[in-house]
Amino acid sequence: MATLGDKINEGMKKRQERELEKSGLNKYQMDFCMSESKYIRLLAPAGSGKTLSLLWRCKVLQEREHKKGNAFLIFTFTRTARDELINRLNERPEFSAIRDKVRITTLNKWGDQYLRLLVPGLKVQGSDRDRFSLMQHEFRQVFLQSSSERIKAFYGQAKRKKQRYVDMVEVFDKMKNCGFRHDVSKGRLFEKFQLQVNWLENNGLGRYFNTEIRKELEKVQIMDSSDESLEKFRPFLKVWQESCECLWGLAKITLDDQKYISLIEFEKRYKAKKDSLPAPNRYQHVLVDEFQDISPLDMSLIKSLVDIYESSLTIVGDDDQAIYEWRGASPRFILNPKNYFDREFQTYILNINYRSPKNIVVFSQQLIAHNQNREEKQIEPYVAHDAEVFVKKFYSHKDCLDSIVDLAREASASGKPNQLGIIGRKKGQLIPMQIILTSEEIPFFARQDLNVLFSNAFRDLKEILEIVSSAHLGPYVVSSFLKLLDYVKMYPLRKAIRDTLYRRLSDEEVSSVEQCLQYIQTSRHGDLQESDKEHFCTAISVALPKGRTVSAVIKSISENFSGLQKHYPKSEDDIFYRDPPFLYLAEYASRYDKDFVEFIRHLGKAINNMAKKIDDDSVDKDIDSPVHLMTAFGAKGREFDTTVILDVNDGVFPTKYAETVEQKEAERRIFYVATTRARKRMILLTVESMLDRPVSPSPYIEEMGLKVPA
Repeated sequence: MATLGDKINEGMKKRQERELEKSGLNKYQMDFCMSESKYIRLLAPAGSGKTLSLLWRCKVLQEREHKKGNAFLIFTFTRTARDELINRLNERPEFSAIRDKVRITTLNKWGDQYLRLLVPGLKVQGSDRDRFSLMQHEFRQVFLQSSSERIKAFYGQAKRKKQRYVDMVEVFDKMKNCGFRHDVSKGRLFEKFQLQVNWLENNGLGRYFNTEIRKELEKVQIMDSSDESLEKFRPFLKVWQESCECLWGLAKITLDDQKYISLIEFEKRYKAKKDSLPAPNRYQHVLVDEFQDISPLDMSLIKSLVDIYESSLTIVGDDDQAIYEWRGASPRFILNPKNYFDREFQTYILNINYRSPKNIVVFSQQLIAHNQNREEKQIEPYVAHDAEVFVKKFYSHKDCLDSIVDLAREASASGKPNQLGIIGRKKGQLIPMQIILTSEEIPFFARQDLNVLFSNAFRDLKEILEIVSSAHLGPYVVSSFLKLLDYVKMYPLRKAIRDTLYRRLSDEEVSSVEQCLQYIQTSRHGDLQESDKEHFCTAISVALPKGRTVSAVIKSISENFSGLQKHYPKSEDDIFYRDPPFLYLAEYASRYDKDFVEFIRHLGKAINNMAKKIDDDSVDKDIDSPVHLMTAFGAKGREFDTTVILDVNDGVFPTKYAETVEQKEAERRIFYVATTRARKRMILLTVESMLDRPVSPSPYIEEMGLKVPA
């Protein structure tokens, strides 16, 4: 026989169900909100209404448990997501009863606030200047007292390269992000390190460890690249451990330490004595948004909090949108949470997409279904009408760019925010768009990390184009010519050779680049070796216009000026060298034919425009612009009336570097994110030729169920 308490609970349950239904929640959201499970995995695909679902879940739990001290801790991955949740909580009257019981924050913010309770004067070392200072001062003795001659040599040599000091502190942080711990005895440090390396390998993150830590240390010669064993890490681990202890001992932390040190200190105080945690700091329910984006460090912190709080746990995310493996995340965390928390999770799926029109839902689901390592979902579109979906094929980027400019003008004329999102796979694809939109005086928004335009190497490229295209350089011809020589080989001329050449060319009273070349070819002075003379003359000769187009000259520079080609060590100081944008710049330049003056003018205008935005901090002021430029990674969580996806070609989507099954599935997830941003119209652009070489359409077009025009 049902007790009075059972009847009261049943009555409350029915009342809550009516309230949820009245509020507009669908059956999937209601099932999640009404769940009686303590550990829940909520799979929430793009546009599925997870924000409201999370808050209603808190409201239902508070009413069901009716505890005065009941408290909820919601972690978001970004501040934007945090602010959206806070706004909903504060603005909607139905959540008034739980406003003082729900804390919404990021993991970094939680950690920072906790550490400041322990050390009020704590200083966060967040800038490159801070990182350089740490290496120059705080970590100096740690490195110089190392038993490793390689580590000592690195410290002495890196002083001349500021970025190497900065990067070393970032390697320290990547160790923390990978889940390594320094707070173990020196005798067990290497043993624990080995165990964590194996854990990373077993969880699909071995590539992250190898590329972001091992190769970085080999590149700066702290370790021998020919030695494949883990033994070579021993000296570095000692330096890392002592540096971590030194930093915390000085009441200083990095941004990653906000999570890392807070995890260590929280466990130190409460892991063995959970009851000593003060009631105001205890949460009965922990909810984690965007769980597919967490790192091993995030995982450890969340797990410790749940264990010490003895709380329930709800993890929310979408395995199909797990696109941050390059920074230590893994879709395995959300696909198999039991493996990491040692608890059974009840799974709920929000199967209704409120954002995307019907056909975009269908196309995107047909695409992502080709991934095997995922949770199958049956997504239902809420929007009954179809979007306009086009696959547009162009011979080259020239016509393609003209089409995008027309769309940008249309969006800009509306004056409404978020009308057009232009999405590329890489930053280099967006540089021509920044130039052309600036030259056309069409305002746009692009985040600061799209900064190749104002790198030193990009400015030098502009100057090189000015030099080779100028018939008369007047009194500056010699210094201009030496500027060309500096970039023909991987590294600039030695000072002694430069000074001698400058003096002798000046004595010859040369007035053009051609005359400088003639002197180099015919000079019998031993300024340059014969092989170098031939190399310099050939490279510069083929870069001179001689009636050729701007595009052809840019191609020649990209092929013959080694000093501007991809070079990872140089990318430490200048992002240009990570992925030089010659391909897209040359394609864009084809619209100028032989008009170097106009091309260089527009190039300079774009550089000055972007630099001005950074200098006066006006980049974020354009965030409500009708036109936005972004990579597929930057598109996550955003939506636009129209989206344009650039270069939907094989080799770009997916990248040609994707070789393994896991890498190819990761690429498909990136493209899936890009295809789920449109509210009204989606345009996939593909070209037949890049730099006069034939290219194929992306296989993703066919996987979506679309066709490329004949």
